[in-house]
Amino acid sequence: MRIRLLLTSLLCFCCVAPSRSQVVAQATQAGQKKSARDLWVERADKWHKEPESLRAPAFAIAANLYYVGNKQFSSHLLVGKKEIVLIDTPYPTHFDMLTESMRAVGVDPRKITLILHTHGHYDHYGATRRMVDLSGAKTALSASDLGKRTKPHVIEPGVRRFVEQHGWLYEPFDVDILLKHGDAFDIGGTVIHCHHTPGHTKGTMTYTFDIMMDGQRHTAVLWGGPGLHMFRPNQADDCTRSFAYLKTLKADVPLGAHPFINDTLRKYERLRQGAKPNPFIDPEGWKTFLQKQEADFRSIMAKVNAKAK
Repeated sequence: MRIRLLLTSLLCFCCVAPSRSQVVAQATQAGQKKSARDLWVERADKWHKEPESLRAPAFAIAANLYYVGNKQFSSHLLVGKKEIVLIDTPYPTHFDMLTESMRAVGVDPRKITLILHTHGHYDHYGATRRMVDLSGAKTALSASDLGKRTKPHVIEPGVRRFVEQHGWLYEPFDVDILLKHGDAFDIGGTVIHCHHTPGHTKGTMTYTFDIMMDGQRHTAVLWGGPGLHMFRPNQADDCTRSFAYLKTLKADVPLGAHPFINDTLRKYERLRQGAKPNPFIDPEGWKTFLQKQEADFRSIMAKVNAKAK
């Protein structure tokens, strides 16, 4: 159980990595005598040590919204008249690639003023310390995901030990703003609204904000943690409440905490090839995604309840 929890925190396992059965099947097909855990560690090790293998194009989604993440880990830039906000940072070794992507869309990374985090998992805050050192930006995370308040904040002590045991980097940083439901940030022409949607973690946040696309105003939504994990008390109740709440949000442009959650890169390719209407405007895709996630959740709960009998 402890190892499964650590792996979940490191990589948002349900969202990013193949399932355990898929990994085992891959090992069998390759004739390897390795555990699913060992294969996962190999995968993560490559991502740490070979960041270029994950390089993705940086591009504008809307007039002031940019994708600057990579093939596995999302980072979004929102440029206001008063502030420039970065949402999530990947592994520390991806930092140079992240700043290069910012410059590619015309944003000086030294001018970032605020770093928002969708939740307290390593693949969403790994390079935050380096970005703070470069820019002096303030950082924000849900109070529910912070844990101990001693600075610098080690958000996941167990994950830090696991990361360092494998020779990877873990860089603590100070959390300046403890987020709560209903918080809002006016960055100049754009207001970012914070919604507490626990489930993936106790403090998972969802962000909504209006953007201009094709001459019209649309509402973007970034759900901070779709991965479903039944590893902590009250998690099932949290998920149930969050699904009900997420259905109430207006979502014209669904964004992904990982690029494959909402087909970020494939939508970009379609946009680049002239697809009309804009593939990022996808309210029906949001509804379909929520329905599938909730169905998966209910399937998991049915199995959990069956085992409990």
